[in-house]
Order: sequence, then structure tokens, then C-alpha cells
Amino acid sequence: MSNPWPALSEEDRLHAADFGRWLVLCANGDADRLAQLLDAVVVGCHTPVTARDQRENYLDTLWTLAGMQEVVTEATRSLVGTSRFYGATWEEVGKALGVTRQAAQQRYKEFR
Repeated sequence: MSNPWPALSEEDRLHAADFGRWLVLCANGDADRLAQLLDAVVVGCHTPVTARDQRENYLDTLWTLAGMQEVVTEATRSLVGTSRFYGATWEEVGKALGVTRQAAQQRYKEFR
């Protein structure tokens, strides 16, 4: 697999959560592309020269995933609200999220 990443400065590494958001934007709704980018992140963790490099690579990956988690959480909340607005039942929302109707309703109670 070729390296899809631009070179990151030390300052960019300090903003890894933003990098996670950038990853999601780069994928542009394409799940296969997002999987490819995530694979590149994981592969990057296994290519360091020193133990310090390896530690930093793993931390960079964690920060990236944390940033992506924030984006996914907000997107999910927005889609639940929109789905409910357009008449989706809690059963349907729960099924889409892989949880029970009750779990979906409790988690997203602001959309009742």
C-alpha cells in the first residue's frame, strides 16, 4: 500500500484530534477509503526505528482515533435527530445503531 499521508510537522501532531476530523473529511463518505486511511495509520505504528518513535506513533494514532470518535459521535447524534424528525421509530433507530429500541431512546432522549 502506498503512503497516503502528507508529511506532518510536530505542531500538527499536537493537533491530532483535528487530524482525525481531517481523516473523516478525506474519506468523503467512502467507507472503503476511510478503512484504507485507518490501515495506513495502523501500519505507520509498526514502522518506527526506536522505542520512543513507536510510543509516539501509537499515541498519534490514539489521538487521531479520539478526534474521529468525536466526529462520529456528533454525526450520529445529528442523524438520529434527523431520522426522528422524518418519522423513524425508536425501533428503527435502535436497529440501525445495533442496539435495542430502549437503549437508543435512553441515549438520545432529547429527540423524543
